[in-house]
Amino acid sequence: MFKTATPFFIRAITPVHAGSGNDLGIVDLPIQREGHTGFPKIESSTLKGSIRDAFELKANGNESEEIKIHLIFGYDGTNASQNVKKFFEQDLDFTQFSSAIAFADARILLFPVKSLKGVFAYVTCPQVLKRLEEDLKMALLTDKIEINGKEFKAESYKVEDEGKALVSNENKLIVQGNQVVLEEYLFEVEKKQEVSELAQILSRLTGIEEDSLKERLIVLPDDDFADFVKLSTEVITRIKINNETGTVDQGALFTEEYLPAETVMYSIAFFSPLFIPEEKREELKKKIGNEFDFSEKTPKTFFGNISKILQIGGNETIGKGFIEVNLFNSKEENKNGN
Repeated sequence: MFKTATPFFIRAITPVHAGSGNDLGIVDLPIQREGHTGFPKIESSTLKGSIRDAFELKANGNESEEIKIHLIFGYDGTNASQNVKKFFEQDLDFTQFSSAIAFADARILLFPVKSLKGVFAYVTCPQVLKRLEEDLKMALLTDKIEINGKEFKAESYKVEDEGKALVSNENKLIVQGNQVVLEEYLFEVEKKQEVSELAQILSRLTGIEEDSLKERLIVLPDDDFADFVKLSTEVITRIKINNETGTVDQGALFTEEYLPAETVMYSIAFFSPLFIPEEKREELKKKIGNEFDFSEKTPKTFFGNISKILQIGGNETIGKGFIEVNLFNSKEENKNGN
C-alpha cells in the first residue's frame, strides 16, 4: 500500500502532554507510553491529527489548498467547508476515501536529565539506538545508513555495566576524573571517539547543534535509561478555582505528566498513491491545478512543506506542546538509494 517513507524528528520546545487518559497510578493524567518498555511515545493518531491541523491552519480557508489536504489526509465529510463538501460529495460523488499518508508512533531518542555540571544531559541507550537504526533501514529500504559520510551502526555504542556510561571526548558534564552526576546518580564514564561521531550523526538528524550534543550526549545502559524516562518526567499539580468562592473547586486538584522540554523523538511518514479513480482526476485538476500527479510523490512533496513549529497534545492555551520538526534530508535519502 505505502510505497515510500520519510523519517522526521521532533524536539520539544516546551513540555509536551500527549495524554493516555485517566490512570490508576499516582499521576491522574499520565503521558502515552509503550506497553512493553514503559518508554514515552506519541501515538500516530495524535501525530496525524496535529499535523493535519497545522496544514489546515496554513491553508487559511483557501479552497484549493483545503481540497489538497483532504485528498492527502483522507476525506469523511468532517472539518470540510460547505464548498469543499459540495465538491467532493456532489461533483465527484465521494462520501469518503482513505488517507494517502500514514504515521508511525513517535519513539524516544534523546531524553534531557538534570546534570550536576553543565545544567542537563541528553541521554540515550543502546536499545534506543538499535531501534533507530532498524527504523531508518526500514523506512529508506536500505541495509546501510550513512549520515554525512559516517555509517550509523548501533552496535558501536554498547554499554552494559550498571553505573557505567559512554561520552564523547568533548563532553563538558564530567565533574571529576571520569564521573558524571545525573539527578542524584553517579556514573563512571568512558570517553569514546564513536560517541563524538554519534553526536555528529544525531545533530544532522535532529537539527540540534553539533557542539551542544558533543558536550551533553551520554549513552547509558538500557536499564538506567529506562529508569530516567519513567521517573524523571515533569509531574505538575493543577487546580481549578471556583470564581464565586475564590477557592479550589471540590475534586479539582489533579496531577498531569509532561515530557520535558528538549526531549527528542522521531517518527516515520509513509506515502501511497492517492485513492482517486482515473475518471475523477481531470475534474480534480480543474480545481487544484495540473501539478498533482496522484502518485506517492504528491503526498511526500506536500508533507515536505510541513511547518517547522507545531503544537501537539493538550494544554495549548497554557503554552504546552510546542515542538520543532526536522525532516530527514532528501539528499541523505538519495544517497541511500531511495
